[in-house]
Amino acid sequence: TKFGNIKTIKLSPWLEKGRVFKSNYGAYIWVTADQMSIPVKIEMPILVGSIYVKLISCKNTLFTLKK
Repeated sequence: TKFGNIKTIKLSPWLEKGRVFKSNYGAYIWVTADQMSIPVKIEMPILVGSIYVKLISCKNTLFTLKK
């Protein structure tokens, strides 16, 4: 990330295939591996492409992001 290397946990939620999503799998969410569990990155395939979300700023958190 633009914050440097951060320890994260990679999650893969189960999706409901059909109206919005291409399949039941393929989405990934990376959250920080600390007490705050801040979402850092999200990748989600949809019927007409994909959605990509990245954390660009972070303020007023209880702890600093650990590298």
